[in-house]
Amino acid sequence: MRVDNLGMAQEIYLRIKDRRQSFDKLARLYSLGTEAKFGGVMGPMVVERIHPKIYYHLS
Repeated sequence: MRVDNLGMAQEIYLRIKDRRQSFDKLARLYSLGTEAKFGGVMGPMVVERIHPKIYYHLS
């Protein structure tokens, strides 16, 4: 899920953590990318093309 500010990201995180709302529902409401219509699912992608910090943690 992509949002454009840290405050929104933290609020979404807390809603999911506290089980107030599902990731799927929040992604459909707040995600800025095309994955919003799929509940935050981004599908397959080439690992080397993801954000460097995420790539570091996956490798």
